[in-house]
Amino acid sequence: MAVINGKRTLGDLRESHTKKSFNKAIRMDAKARYLANNGQMVCKECGESRVVDVCHIKPISAFSSEDKIEDINSPNNLVVLCPSHHRLFDNRRGS
Repeated sequence: MAVINGKRTLGDLRESHTKKSFNKAIRMDAKARYLANNGQMVCKECGESRVVDVCHIKPISAFSSEDKIEDINSPNNLVVLCPSHHRLFDNRRGS
């Protein structure tokens, strides 16, 4: 089950949270949605399962304030990566 009500928008979430609590809330919601969709917590690149992150394929910053959290944290926009592959992914994306 999602942590954040799916009808809330990114703007609503930003207005109701501090920056730190916003980041935590959106990450927790992404993980909950990923797991609810029978996702496995294993790095897509190397198979690591001890320490992994649920990452956004399209970054949160690329969404508008009107976009719904359920779209941002859709399983189609999430991938599990270990911290090393997460950094590599973010650096490639930023290029």
